[in-house]
Amino acid sequence: MAKTWTIGGEGEGTNKFDTKRLLHAIKNSKNLRELCLDLPAWKDVTMRKLGYLNERMKKLSSLETIDIEFFMPQNLIEKGFQCLNKGLQQQRLLKKLDININWSPQIALNKGLCHLKKSLKKLVLLQDLNLNFSYLMQFSEEELNYLAATLPKLIFLKNINLNFDSCVQITNEGLLELSQKLQKLAYLQGITLNLSNCRKIDDNGLKIFGQCLKNLKPLKALSLTFVENRSITDLGMLNLAEGLKDLSVLKTLFLNFSECSNITGVGIQNFSMGLMEITSLKNIYFDFTGCKKIGDEGVYYLSESLKEVSCLEEVNLCFDGCSNITDKGLECIGELLEECATLEKLSLDFNECSKITNTGLQNFSKYLKQLSLSQSMNLCFDGCYNISDDGLLSLGIALKEFSILPKLTLSFSLCGKLTDKGFRNFCANLRRLVFLEKLYLSFAGFNEITDGGLEGFVEILKKLTFLNEFGLSLARCHQITGKGLNSLGSYLQTVPRLQCLNLSFYGCDGISNVEVKNLKEELIQNLADTRIYLENSY
Repeated sequence: MAKTWTIGGEGEGTNKFDTKRLLHAIKNSKNLRELCLDLPAWKDVTMRKLGYLNERMKKLSSLETIDIEFFMPQNLIEKGFQCLNKGLQQQRLLKKLDININWSPQIALNKGLCHLKKSLKKLVLLQDLNLNFSYLMQFSEEELNYLAATLPKLIFLKNINLNFDSCVQITNEGLLELSQKLQKLAYLQGITLNLSNCRKIDDNGLKIFGQCLKNLKPLKALSLTFVENRSITDLGMLNLAEGLKDLSVLKTLFLNFSECSNITGVGIQNFSMGLMEITSLKNIYFDFTGCKKIGDEGVYYLSESLKEVSCLEEVNLCFDGCSNITDKGLECIGELLEECATLEKLSLDFNECSKITNTGLQNFSKYLKQLSLSQSMNLCFDGCYNISDDGLLSLGIALKEFSILPKLTLSFSLCGKLTDKGFRNFCANLRRLVFLEKLYLSFAGFNEITDGGLEGFVEILKKLTFLNEFGLSLARCHQITGKGLNSLGSYLQTVPRLQCLNLSFYGCDGISNVEVKNLKEELIQNLADTRIYLENSY
């Protein structure tokens, strides 16, 4: 008998029957381990069927995971939530619970959370809790306090994921209540908290949460998201850093301050003071998209602090739109990488950092080639229009050193100074990456790339015999014609090992939609097991 059942939706590894058969199957699946309720897709839901489901759930004594996607007709919202929670309360062996009620404005939150609170009190063995309340504008301080009061009952909880994206009524006081309850969870190892667009959370809120972190020393993974919050400033970064520096066993740190436009280089300096104390870190993800006040000084302090972390395995830094970063900032990142002997994954995004030039990329490449990445590299220099052939070639030469790299993603869209010759010289270096399995390249807006350049690239692809995923964007490359398209398509049709193919020729005036359509039909016919995404020329 299957160990996973899905009601309403479809997914890999699940069994989908009509409602009557599925409910009957659940009733007779005594060893069922996982139940997924995709209620938005359960088109024929009624209170009677929810009642049947509730009764079936009560008899499933072996359930360890329940995943509920909650969105129902308005007349069923309150009673339906109450009904499902009755069944949920019986799952005393449950270890993981996911509930998603985002975009469900009809839910009477007070009553709904009352039912949920009763259920959570019974789930004393729960180890993983994921609750998504995103875009519930009516989610207020009262609801957050009500939810937080339940947490101390979950004494074995190891990981908690709370999504309050755009719950705009949440304030520092609510965050204080939540923080106080989180501190009581002695076994807590992972926190994921999304407070994007919660603009009533400010620097004092980060101070509150920073103080909470001081009492969560066993924490191994922390993810905080504060997208589009101008109330957070450099002082908030200092407040957060004060809490971070006490997390002596933290392995993974994810921080997203995208579009928090009042954070400057001083804020990064403040933050770095705490960061350098966490020598246990292995994986970091920092997103400062749109923080235009961050320049080379901030990048310098961040790089210097990370040099103190000797065992980094993954570095993911996003400075998308930080237009004050120059060659000096990029070189600082290079100097950091020189110290990262254990690095396996690297992702850097300098989209629209237009002050970066060939000089910066050349200096960066000298440091890059000293790495021994074993898993993936992702570099984005979209919109860096001062990069030309010489800069691209220096990166290509550095890439020759990564012969065992399995995944490579590079993006140089809208770098208008690059030529067909530069494209050919760069691609020639890719032949050394003989173990490459996944390759994604974007050269959108390369006006000088020709059919000949594309045909030369096809010859390089033939050397990459392990390739099973391939993506290429040549959008708005106006000199590419049907000839180049056919050359690429003819080769790809002979690669049955491809699992995923993604091609874009949007805005290529020399290619017609008919040619793109014909190629797609041929690819589908010859690559029956491949996921194919092909964007038309216009």
